Amino acid sequence: QSSPCDGFEELAKKIANLCGNLPLGLHVVGLSLRGDSRHEWEHQLSKLESSLDRKIEDVLKVGYDKLLKKDQSLFLHIAFFFNNQAVDHLTTMLA
Repeated sequence: QSSPCDGFEELAKKIANLCGNLPLGLHVVGLSLRGDSRHEWEHQLSKLESSLDRKIEDVLKVGYDKLLKKDQSLFLHIAFFFNNQAVDHLTTMLA
């Protein structure tokens, strides 16, 4: 959907602001919160607000934290072993 559900608009605006309105941050946080309860949105907002430096890493961590443990492990292995590799090369290796 293209806009937040009723009652989520203000939370969405606050989260977008904390993400610096950066497309990647908005995409990651949006995907990780899609279908979640208002309580979960408020929890993630609180985590973003309490971040001292509010760097993009903090925004991306929201998405990482919502991954299943096995997917977190896979992500870390890919990041470690394929650091600075071309995306085409990585896609070919994982296909």
